[in-house]
Amino acid sequence: MAPWHIARLGVTGQGLVVMALLAIAGCQPVPRPFEGFAPPDPALLRLPDRGGIVVLPVADAPPAAAEGLAQALAAALRAESVPAVTGGGNRESAFLQGRVDDPGHDAAVVWELYAGDGKPMGAHRQLIEGTPIREWALGEPKLMAALAQAGAGPIAALMRGGPVLEVARPRIMLAQVTGAPGDGNVRLTAAMRAALAGAVELVAEGTTALRIEGRVRVGRAENESQSVTITWAVRDGAGEEMGQVSQSNAVPAGSLDGAWGEVAVAVADWAAAGILDLLDEVQLRRAAGRI
Repeated sequence: MAPWHIARLGVTGQGLVVMALLAIAGCQPVPRPFEGFAPPDPALLRLPDRGGIVVLPVADAPPAAAEGLAQALAAALRAESVPAVTGGGNRESAFLQGRVDDPGHDAAVVWELYAGDGKPMGAHRQLIEGTPIREWALGEPKLMAALAQAGAGPIAALMRGGPVLEVARPRIMLAQVTGAPGDGNVRLTAAMRAALAGAVELVAEGTTALRIEGRVRVGRAENESQSVTITWAVRDGAGEEMGQVSQSNAVPAGSLDGAWGEVAVAVADWAAAGILDLLDEVQLRRAAGRI
């Protein structure tokens, strides 16, 4: 069966982040920012702090993503009131080097912050597991902006000398999945519970915890196949949707009318990664007073 295609709609009002299996489309030499200093970027001179951050291209990323994500992150940092550019710099400038770390699971960009003399100032690991291959390789602007927005807050905290904000994940009430043919509702619910176990505190109905609701939609059979879409919505205690993870695939017609078996496990494992990322985003924005 073909891989499940996954999309994550982030915290309400924050835009769409598409999730699919990450593949690194290429690599490039790791930049060496401390072998000399180029003339300062004029944009840096207009910033209130002449030091600021120089964001370097992301190492081990496709060229378009390496440059695009650096530019998007510099813009996101400026929105956080942190002076940031992608070129130039001076001996008061900090340097931010991102590198892709993909051990086969939980792929991430590791952002390492250095002072102008090369002394490490801190690091932040930003998960990018599930980033779509094509958009990543092309440095698609919306994707770059979404990734940059997610990483800017923790990096800004490093620049200001404070710890990266860490917050406990909220308690979760997992509702029974609905809409699936065969034994899908039961199997998907059980598989998601197992996938989330240990990562979050799962609680019973009637609490004030966030609620995860899974819904399956099966399309009409066409040319011996049919589409299946599974949406996992995260809602607050008042029922307002905070975001969602959506999965879709084409399967042989009728193949899910009986036992789901390992399909349910695979679906839940992939979706759980997106849900946990979304929960972290929700809590960070709550802690920052943004939602």
